[in-house]
Amino acid sequence: GAQLPTTGQAGESVSLRFRWQALKNIQTNYTLFVHVVDQYGEIASQLDASPMPDLFTINWLPDYALIGEYQLPLPRFTGSYDIYAGLYNDMGRLFLPDGTDRLYLGEIELE
Repeated sequence: GAQLPTTGQAGESVSLRFRWQALKNIQTNYTLFVHVVDQYGEIASQLDASPMPDLFTINWLPDYALIGEYQLPLPRFTGSYDIYAGLYNDMGRLFLPDGTDRLYLGEIELE
């Protein structure tokens, strides 16, 4: 799951928290991406980071919960933005069970 605020200040950053839990052994290392998307579908800002800075995903144990915290930079302009997240490696993005390659986390309103 993910926790993120619904409001923020344009040009600043907000704290995000993700709860990770592998369902089985992971065979590759992944990088987290978080996209802040504007009303036109364009990425207005983004974050790329290790899901857990001190622990590669190949070392995650099944059924063990991990909490990662990040600072997401926000766009310079006010308005409503959609937030999406996903994982990728050298081969591309990880696909979700529904066939998409990113998860909608919610909306943030920037003042």
